[in-house]
Amino acid sequence: SFCYKNQGSRDNTEKVLLENAIVEMPTRPEVYYFLSLLYERRKDWQNSYIYAQLGINNINDRDSFTVNEYTNEYILFFQKAVAAWWWGKVEESKELFLFIMNNYKNVIDPLHKKRIENNLKENF
Repeated sequence: SFCYKNQGSRDNTEKVLLENAIVEMPTRPEVYYFLSLLYERRKDWQNSYIYAQLGINNINDRDSFTVNEYTNEYILFFQKAVAAWWWGKVEESKELFLFIMNNYKNVIDPLHKKRIENNLKENF
């Protein structure tokens, strides 16, 4: 799916491949993250939110590993917070950003930390 994503304008093929990954390994949180990103690119905030939540439901620290942008489970909470804000769930978005800052402060990469700080400062 990453190859098709990098080609651009191949969202449907990327989506099908990610859905196939769910069929093969439905408890892996990474695939839900990548589907959430796909729906974010489409500005389909409801599906972006839903897939982020499905990933959160499948977090298992023992099995987590790094795949491209999926570096830590907090990224699913970040995705959910962004989608929540755009979907009109403003208070939930704020709570999720604060949750990340309070519970993952030692592992947040600088880019996401800056984005969270900016969102908390500018949007709430």
